[in-house]
Amino acid sequence: MLAALRLRRPRRFACATCHTTFVERVAWREPGLAYTLRYAQYIYARTQHEDMAQVALNEGLSQDTVRGIFERWAKKRSPSAATHG
Repeated sequence: MLAALRLRRPRRFACATCHTTFVERVAWREPGLAYTLRYAQYIYARTQHEDMAQVALNEGLSQDTVRGIFERWAKKRSPSAATHG
């Protein structure tokens, strides 16, 4: 049985000194992305043995989103990424 997970929006705070605002950072979500790191890892794992277009269709994502997830995770997994980036 699949369960939907409702993610809360990151909290926004204001600096008492300079009055600029900033968003709470959490370990399970990269700034600017609408999905969790765990979900991205799941999508990346699926692209290892399924066509990206099929993964996108099954998950209700755009092919560009799936491709972006694949490219980010492939870069993280690359041996050269540890030495060059």
